[in-house]
Amino acid sequence: MLNVKQEPLITLSAACRGPINKILGRRIAPATACRWVKSGIRAGDGTRVLLSAIKVGRSYMTNPSAIDEFFSTLAQRTSSSVEMPEIADAETEASLRAAGLKQ
Repeated sequence: MLNVKQEPLITLSAACRGPINKILGRRIAPATACRWVKSGIRAGDGTRVLLSAIKVGRSYMTNPSAIDEFFSTLAQRTSSSVEMPEIADAETEASLRAAGLKQ
């Protein structure tokens, strides 16, 4: 949730050049950030995580704390739900052991 009284709002374009660039280590297009606002990203557990923003005129605006919350929620939901499926086929399991991919 955006707290506009605590932090100033920035456009999605400025967010892509600033906080998002620092977190990801690369720039993304403002259209990508807009997609995160409208439809979100599917996390590892199957839920959708949306970037909090408000629409001012024709532009979406957010703040750095909303961006941090977006990425931390996405990371939390992804890391807690990643599980390796069990292999039922003994032949496949044996070939994985022979290749050194499974112990």
